[in-house]
Amino acid sequence: MNKDGAFFTGYWEVDVSEQVDIRDFIAGVRDSLGDGWRTEPQLIEVSFPQANLIQEATGVSVTIEESDRDGRKGIDLLAISRCGIEEQPTP
Repeated sequence: MNKDGAFFTGYWEVDVSEQVDIRDFIAGVRDSLGDGWRTEPQLIEVSFPQANLIQEATGVSVTIEESDRDGRKGIDLLAISRCGIEEQPTP
């Protein structure tokens, strides 16, 4: 059967106050999400705090990383999830 996948990609930029310790925040995100999430290993070494997470039940992946936009401290979030599979008509 010929099937095409469909997926969602979301990207958010979150500004945070100067008092937020982004390294500690990112290190603790996995534990704050509760059961059903796992940390994916870092395949590419980066010079800033980053975490790659997968929700086991749905396969949703989330990358959380430190950012700096025009001197403002922030956190970037990238989420990718499969929305479903669309069946293609048989010719």
